[in-house]
Amino acid sequence: MPLWNTFWSSLPPSRRWFLGFMLLVLALGWLGAVDRLSATYLDRVLERTLTAFALARGTNAAISLLQDADLTVTPVGVGVTLSPGELLDPVNDLVEQVSSFLLVAATSLGIQRIVLEVAGAHLMQWVLSILFLLGLPAWLGTRHAGLALWPARLFLSLLLLRWLLPLQLMGMQAIDVGILEPRYQAAVAELTLSKQQAEAVGQWADTAEPADPSLAERLQRLWPGSNGQAWQDRIQGLASQLSQMTRSLVELLVVFALQSLVLPLAFVWLSGVLLRAIVRWSFLSPKST
Repeated sequence: MPLWNTFWSSLPPSRRWFLGFMLLVLALGWLGAVDRLSATYLDRVLERTLTAFALARGTNAAISLLQDADLTVTPVGVGVTLSPGELLDPVNDLVEQVSSFLLVAATSLGIQRIVLEVAGAHLMQWVLSILFLLGLPAWLGTRHAGLALWPARLFLSLLLLRWLLPLQLMGMQAIDVGILEPRYQAAVAELTLSKQQAEAVGQWADTAEPADPSLAERLQRLWPGSNGQAWQDRIQGLASQLSQMTRSLVELLVVFALQSLVLPLAFVWLSGVLLRAIVRWSFLSPKST
């Protein structure tokens, strides 16, 4: 121990701090606390994505039902044919695009979940621990430092890749709590309301037969004083309500684009920059102090 203490004290402070930090990171990897927190958050985001996807598909189905409906009403003996498809088509196109993107986002999150499990596996921790021991002479500056240079660089590269996704998810969670989650909740509430309204109108339209002689009476029961123009106005009102959810759909796109595409790609780019820096890092040279 006295010999080790003397040797440790002879190391530059930068090397001592570096080795201490590496040991701390290895210990955190073996404990797995950060991995469990990251997995919990990722599962929650994946569940939210699938919920939004199912809601978007349901809204798409409800609007499509109205688009396919051609209603002929004769409340005063004069037939009026209503075709709501032209009014609802732009909104439905956007809903279809959002649902397609949400499916891609869910796939991306599922891949991240698998990568997180691989990164936190015990096999990865054993490989990192062995590489750390093999690269130790390069950081201690012993006579075998030259042989240990490449194991040391490989250790740092794998360590960076191992912690890339957990660090990204922790950063994403910090942003999500205060910024993204409120936007998601508001967008889902608006989308749910629009879906319910579209389904309510669609269910009535589905039961209306063009030749039904009691159609006028049914219209009067549902909406007193209604006529063909009033029914058309109601369709237009629904289209106006659905058009208001455009902003909510864009909010969903922003939230899930950040969580599943933008930030992961940004961290991948950053990891590439850091990997190139590790390869050229002069600190790994046995002559550096």
